[in-house]
Amino acid sequence: MRLYRAVQSKLLQGDISGAVRAISSDSSVAPRCDTVLNQLRSKHPRTPADIRAIPTLDTVPPIPITPAEFSAALGSFAPSSSGGLDGLKPIHLRDLVSPITLDSGRDLLSSITRLCSRIVSGTIPAVARELLFSAGLIALKKAEGGVRPIAIGNVFRRLSAKIMSFRVVPTLSSEFLPFQYGVGVKGACEILAHGTRQLLHSKPNDCEFIVKLDVSNAFNCVRRDHMFEVVSKRCPELWPIVNLAYSSPSCLLFHGETIMSECGIQQGDPLGPLLFALSVDHIARNLASNVNFWYLDDITIGGPLDVVMEDINKITSGFAEIGLSLNGRKCELVNISLSSGALSQASSSLRGLIAGLRLTPTNDLVILGSPISEHGILKSLLSKLEEIKLLTERIRGLDSHMAFFLLRNFLFIPRLTYILRSSPCFVAPDALLAIDNLILTSLRFKPPEKVNERSTLGIEVEVVVGKKYYLSIRSIVYVTTVKGPNIIGCKDMCDL
Repeated sequence: MRLYRAVQSKLLQGDISGAVRAISSDSSVAPRCDTVLNQLRSKHPRTPADIRAIPTLDTVPPIPITPAEFSAALGSFAPSSSGGLDGLKPIHLRDLVSPITLDSGRDLLSSITRLCSRIVSGTIPAVARELLFSAGLIALKKAEGGVRPIAIGNVFRRLSAKIMSFRVVPTLSSEFLPFQYGVGVKGACEILAHGTRQLLHSKPNDCEFIVKLDVSNAFNCVRRDHMFEVVSKRCPELWPIVNLAYSSPSCLLFHGETIMSECGIQQGDPLGPLLFALSVDHIARNLASNVNFWYLDDITIGGPLDVVMEDINKITSGFAEIGLSLNGRKCELVNISLSSGALSQASSSLRGLIAGLRLTPTNDLVILGSPISEHGILKSLLSKLEEIKLLTERIRGLDSHMAFFLLRNFLFIPRLTYILRSSPCFVAPDALLAIDNLILTSLRFKPPEKVNERSTLGIEVEVVVGKKYYLSIRSIVYVTTVKGPNIIGCKDMCDL
């Protein structure tokens, strides 16, 4: 019954992917307990003792927010986006200002745009600032253990931040390239995954290995004084709202417990990725490695050993100045074409700079969640096969209408569509065929012809008692072998 209500709630909100996620996986939210609370406190460091004074900046007030900007920002929220401490969600505002509300909706829209204009201009009284910039805190479980804190701020603060992000990202994203891809680059993860795969296949002489670097608690540790200095120089139009959000500590509430946000950038702030990219851009652009790409706090470099070692020193010293550090236990060395002797020397030299650096076989290499090798692709698809098994088992306990709808959208299983786009999954045809056959054999169906020669699977579903419908869904074998919309990992595309 609990699962039924969770799925029903997601579908009523129009969140199809959330409904499939709820039924196909276990909860990723950590419970309230002392262990989790202590982990959250440890991830929110105090203000550094040597913090520099916030620079003063005379800025031209931002252009007032227009109703069109407000509507675009509001529409960008996921249907199930959570509310802040007051419980007000984006979907509530969407309903309140919809065209069917007529004059009252238009009046409310005008009032909200004026409020957001005051937020982006920084002209909010101190007492209102405490209400608008405090946030609820949730702890998401990490696959490798530990938790990731996510701050759910007030909806008006998040709307204002999104609007300012939409204004400045088109310009700044071009300035970040060709080194940073985490802000404003559509399909960046897929681009970097396919690029890395090509690098491993081509084995260039000037890049015989790569190093993946992981930043420890990156967003929560970056120094705010440095962030203010960078914003004032490179993006002064953001200054008022950034100053309002981060010049003073904010309260984060976790099940009644208060944690002060004194340092870093709140994960959950729509401006967070942009502010982090601005904070580390000078380091990213100062490296000399032939391979050098950053996706926020995920860094990959490669090239001659002496150049890579010098760049790691630059990163380490640069990070120390802005409050960041590498997490050596999660950093990886990946061999491309080094001999065993050269690999041993490189590993020894790099471990002198990064304690805990581990050697990762190319079969196990994952770039931004995408498996790079054929072995990794097969392993990932088999994992998704188990998730689909769980979905087909649980779906039998749902209302037939909900089950019918979810079956049409099983590709929304978390990260399955992403893996299809970012990896050449056609190299694992047996796993793809197993997914198709699972959908067919788990339900009552009218057998089609050979599955791997058809673009759709035919399933017979009883939605209303006594009435059967023929449901067609796209074959996963088909979408990975024939060009289709948004599928850049398919065989036809990779053969070009």
